[in-house]
Amino acid sequence: MLVGGTQVTPEILKTLGELSGGKDTSIVILGQAMAKPNEALKWKVQLNDSGFGHVFLEALDRFTDEDRKKLEGRLDQSSAVWVPDGDAALFIKRFGLAWCHKVFTKFIERGGTWCGFNAGAALAGDPMFEGETSVAGIGLIDAVVDYDYYDKHRELRLRNAYFGCRAQLGIGLNPGEWMVIRDTVIEKKVGQPQVFLRESG
Repeated sequence: MLVGGTQVTPEILKTLGELSGGKDTSIVILGQAMAKPNEALKWKVQLNDSGFGHVFLEALDRFTDEDRKKLEGRLDQSSAVWVPDGDAALFIKRFGLAWCHKVFTKFIERGGTWCGFNAGAALAGDPMFEGETSVAGIGLIDAVVDYDYYDKHRELRLRNAYFGCRAQLGIGLNPGEWMVIRDTVIEKKVGQPQVFLRESG
């Protein structure tokens, strides 16, 4: 799930439950794109208040190998990750790109749901943005994702990144717009996000 903005609507929560197995599913909130990851506690409260009973907040801002191993084990037992807005490059710096690619690719391949807001959505693609520069993202989907698309006049930034890489999809999200993507197939779309789709073959 790729979400533009930070507002959580009932439809987003309903769809998250449908994708991940209902409100008894286990969700891991990863606040590591935020300067202070423990501030993601508000999302845990909101999910709990919405009926999701098994929500874990990973609030560390520095990780040892043992910390990463414990988190990997928790992800193996979870059905969804929730990644709030923040600094996508900071998220990758804290975990390490190789670890992110290994662990989250495994998570998606076994049927896990990634629910990312703004920077959390951009992380799922490859490349992603660090300022105006394209850098390596996690690559859970074959796409480059940008957000605040019209509000911050990022049309040229996305276009240059998309046509300068080999990603199948280019996605520009505005606040309130969101979509569900499996592989490179858009299964659900709310709003009118910008979508570039490369001709196959």
